[in-house]
Formats: sequence, C-alpha cells, structure tokens
Amino acid sequence: MELDLGPEIAEFRAELRDWIAAEAPAPLAGLADWNMPVTAGGRRAAKLAEAEAHPAYAEWEAKLAEQRRRSSAGRAWTRCGAPC
Repeated sequence: MELDLGPEIAEFRAELRDWIAAEAPAPLAGLADWNMPVTAGGRRAAKLAEAEAHPAYAEWEAKLAEQRRRSSAGRAWTRCGAPC
C-alpha cells in the first residue's frame, strides 16, 4: 500500500528532514534507537533514560523549543496537524 499525502506534505517532510539533519547534535543519533516504538517497560526504558540524561539531548530539546517558539506564528510544524 502506498500512501500519497500530496506534494505539500512531501515538501514539508523534506524540509523537516533537512532541518533535523542540520540542527541535531551529532552525538544524539548514537544515544538510542529513536525509531523503536515506545512500549511500556522492557529494555528500552533504561536506554532512553540514559539518552535523555546526556547533554546532547538537552541541547536538542532546547533547539526544538526555540524552533516551536519561532514558528508558532507561521507555517511551523502544524501544517500536517501535528501539535507544537
């Protein structure tokens, strides 16, 4: 099954991916498997807690908060209905 949400969403996703690639702190990617689904308990909880305690995670959270603040009046990350 192929889901096509149209060119505007594709453009937004590409823009978001580019921003993440440019802004995410380098160590962030290696701290945890960020693509793994969140589940209650299990081995992931300890790894995520460790990753969230890393300074790179705090830096990333600050960048996200600043971007949300700046973009709340404009196009922002709400284009596809996601909450900011």
